[in-house]
Amino acid sequence: MSEMFIAFVLLLAVLVAAVVMHFSPVGVRTSTATVLAAWVGYATVLGSLGPQFLPAAFSPMPMLLALPAIGLVMFCARSRFGGQLADAIPAYIFMGLESYRIVVEVALHELSVIGLVPKMLTYEGSNFDVLIGMSAPVVAWLLATKRLVARGAIAWNLIGIGMVANVAVRSILTTPGPTHLIDTEIANRAVSLFPYTFIPGFLAPLAVLLHVLAIRGLRSTKSQSVVNRQPSIPLAPLEE
Repeated sequence: MSEMFIAFVLLLAVLVAAVVMHFSPVGVRTSTATVLAAWVGYATVLGSLGPQFLPAAFSPMPMLLALPAIGLVMFCARSRFGGQLADAIPAYIFMGLESYRIVVEVALHELSVIGLVPKMLTYEGSNFDVLIGMSAPVVAWLLATKRLVARGAIAWNLIGIGMVANVAVRSILTTPGPTHLIDTEIANRAVSLFPYTFIPGFLAPLAVLLHVLAIRGLRSTKSQSVVNRQPSIPLAPLEE
């Protein structure tokens, strides 16, 4: 399973890069390729080192993996670089890419079966993220064919971010260490084992990043549409 999981992560990274290369200007392509390579490289190196290089009493592996990615999400949410990506790539593309979360949910279920993830973090427990993955192609198609308004698409993206937050918090609270505050049938050990370290280090933050970029694009489109719909004010004729 681990080899298939690595192949899935690499294929997803290549797919995201291909989308950026197809839609974005040249300058943005280079920057994005560099950031994406550094992101995946960091998650690979740190995850493969494993928690053994850290003191036994200090087990922040998931946080060390996730924090740089969270910083990248926040940067793209406010920066000109994020705005360029959001303007260049249609929002429905970002939303359609969210379907990869189906594979992640299947992987979490399999990890639960072999005793590495508590059932709480799967679709049999309190993780409803699979619904976002399953609905992503449909919602993307509705938006692309103008059967879904921007406001509805923004709401779907906000729900998707909430789904990721739900699982992330539960994951932290079931991981061995000082944050292990929820007792489950088994602890969440997968997030500290390579290659499943890609879940907090790449896959979960990528889901949030795609939502953020989609929302930026939708808000930009929505604002522009409002401006375009503003009625023109006729000028009064000059008095002679």
